[in-house]
Amino acid sequence: MAITLQNPPLFYTIDTALQLVSMLIALLIVGFGYKAYRFTKDKRYYYYSVAFALIAAAFFVKALSNVIIYYIVPSPAANFLPVFNWGIFAYRILMMLAFTGIMLMTLKITDRRVVLLLLVFALFSAIASEDHNTAFYILYIIILGATSTQLYLNYKLKKSRLGLATFGIFAMLTVAQALFLALILDFYFKIGLGALLYYAGQAFQITSFLLLFYVMIRISRR
Repeated sequence: MAITLQNPPLFYTIDTALQLVSMLIALLIVGFGYKAYRFTKDKRYYYYSVAFALIAAAFFVKALSNVIIYYIVPSPAANFLPVFNWGIFAYRILMMLAFTGIMLMTLKITDRRVVLLLLVFALFSAIASEDHNTAFYILYIIILGATSTQLYLNYKLKKSRLGLATFGIFAMLTVAQALFLALILDFYFKIGLGALLYYAGQAFQITSFLLLFYVMIRISRR
C-alpha cells in the first residue's frame, strides 16, 4: 500500500496509461480467441478468452482506481484508501483466477474436483495476501513458473517454433512479475532501482501480451 501511495502524481498518469494499454491488448486476445473458438469449436480458445477477459477486467479496475484516487476523490489519504484497497483487492483476485485457469489448461488438468480445488485455493490466496504484496507476487510467480515449465516440456517434445515462442512468452511474464516483486523489495531496502524495475516489468508484461496475440493468430492459421 505504502509503495503506491507515496509515488508522485505523474507516476499514476503513466501507470493508468500502461494499465489501459494492457487492457486493450487483453481485449484483442479475448475477441480473437472467441472468434477462433466459434470457427474451430476448439475449447482452448474459449477458455483463453475467458481468462483474458478476467485479465482485461483486472487492468481496468486498476486503472479506474488510479483515476478515482487522483482525479475525483478529495486529497486527504483517508478518502481514497478504501478505493485503493478495493482496486488492488479486485485486481489480485481477477489475475490469480485468470492465470490459475491458464495453468490448469496448460497442465491439462481436467478433473473437475481438482480444478475447483485449485481455483478456490487461488481465490483464497489472493484474499489472504490482501495486505502482503510480497506473498501475492511469490504465488503469482509460482503459477507462471509452473505454466512456463510445462510449456518448455511441450516444446522439447514437439520441437515447434510456436511452442518455443509460447514458452518464451510465459517466461517473459514470469520475469515481469519477478521484477515487480523486486520493486517491492527495493522499496523496503532503499536500493534506488524502483523506476528501472517498474518500467522493465511493464515492458516485459506488455511485450509478452503482444507476442501472445501474434502467436494465437499464427496457431489459428495452421
